[in-house]
Amino acid sequence: VYMWLPFSHIRSLESPQPARLTDLLWKPVNITLVNGDTHGAWLFTRYSGSESASDALRLCRETAWQDGPGETTVRALGQKVWLTSHGDISLLDMAHCTFHAQENDGA
Repeated sequence: VYMWLPFSHIRSLESPQPARLTDLLWKPVNITLVNGDTHGAWLFTRYSGSESASDALRLCRETAWQDGPGETTVRALGQKVWLTSHGDISLLDMAHCTFHAQENDGA
């Protein structure tokens, strides 16, 4: 099943370091929801459009930022990066992530 899950529903993510080549594209994670349920899932680790970039970007070994259309638009290639209050975190380097979410009232 493919679905989008809002960050507000996630308490934490746990993931081992990549063990197989496919883990560079689809990162296996265990997701703990704010209600305590735990689910296995995969996170796509590469930005769209990276398939025609350099080897390092295609294999998620680096991230590159390019100017996009307009004055304030940027486009990323390569490994996905999460921007946090603790700095930028490369998705493949993340082993554990805790979110500060509150359980929703039936939402």
